[in-house]
Amino acid sequence: MSRTEAERAARRKRYLANRADVLAQQKEYRQNNKGRIAVRAKRWYLQNKDRMAQYKKEYQQQNKERIAARKKAYTERNKDRIAAAKSAYYHATKAKNKRRPVEPPAVKTEAKAKLITLDPSVATGVALLTCIRDIFAKDTLR
Repeated sequence: MSRTEAERAARRKRYLANRADVLAQQKEYRQNNKGRIAVRAKRWYLQNKDRMAQYKKEYQQQNKERIAARKKAYTERNKDRIAAAKSAYYHATKAKNKRRPVEPPAVKTEAKAKLITLDPSVATGVALLTCIRDIFAKDTLR
């Protein structure tokens, strides 16, 4: 070990010893002055209560704005999937109401309409929503 490395190691050792001593003194002070510390903390809390409430309001507002922006970005990214899910759900409920299958308008017409294929997750969600609707419809008929 060179001289500078030895000096560095010695300095580090002294620093850690001093740090341990400081932490021990702080712990002892906290144990011996719990009442005084509690009074000081309560005084600080009472003085800063309004400021903390203001910070909390600002944080909650920022959180709402961030969630709204995230929701807007999600709907923008998944516009086609959401539209397809709504369309599929609409046609599923329409078919249920008429008691016969109804094809979506895009299938009936021979126009150059772009058909949107549903993701398996969206199709599963539509099926679940339809089942839930049917269960509640049966309960109301009784």
